[in-house]
Amino acid sequence: MHEFGIAQNIVESIRQEIGDSLIKRVNKIYMEIGRLSGVSTESLEFSLQVLLDRKDSRILEVAEIEPIVLCKNCRSEFSPEDMIWICPNCGDMHGELIKGNEIRIINVEVEDEN
Repeated sequence: MHEFGIAQNIVESIRQEIGDSLIKRVNKIYMEIGRLSGVSTESLEFSLQVLLDRKDSRILEVAEIEPIVLCKNCRSEFSPEDMIWICPNCGDMHGELIKGNEIRIINVEVEDEN
């Protein structure tokens, strides 16, 4: 479960931005995660809940990023339907993934002190 290690990195990144005193008051983490990143959002959610001691509430909001492949032959971009990347423009099978494997924190919501 590599999601726990990813969750640790997320928490550390947030801690560096907002400080130790606010880290336990994080309500939501908004992220973009590529469909081909290999990350299970359910496992990531669970890991973040454990690390932030928020086991009773959903903490992660994810926008899934669709993959985009660049054909190495004709240079057109396309969104593959599956893991076999056949360019719809020229039929070539040599492509480079240019979008869809990223993991990015977009925003963090922290509860008020009151």
